Amino acid sequence: MAEMKKKIEELRSQLQNLVGKAPELGEFTKYVNTAESPKKLDTKTKELISLGIAIAVRCEPCIVWHAEAAVKAGADEQDILK
Repeated sequence: MAEMKKKIEELRSQLQNLVGKAPELGEFTKYVNTAESPKKLDTKTKELISLGIAIAVRCEPCIVWHAEAAVKAGADEQDILK
């Protein structure tokens, strides 16, 4: 778990660094935040879908990111393993 938290912090740092170098990425992050906000589907469901996509495309940083977000949104181990 500590390793995952370290990876998340590294990802956040890299993202902030990238946004600082390319401000248009800030607009993309706004889009992502809007897309992930709860509407018809709650945040947990959206994060589980995003996690499934991340696994399908084998994007390790995406998997770590969305796994943490899913847990923060209330997903438990059974939700993730289903």
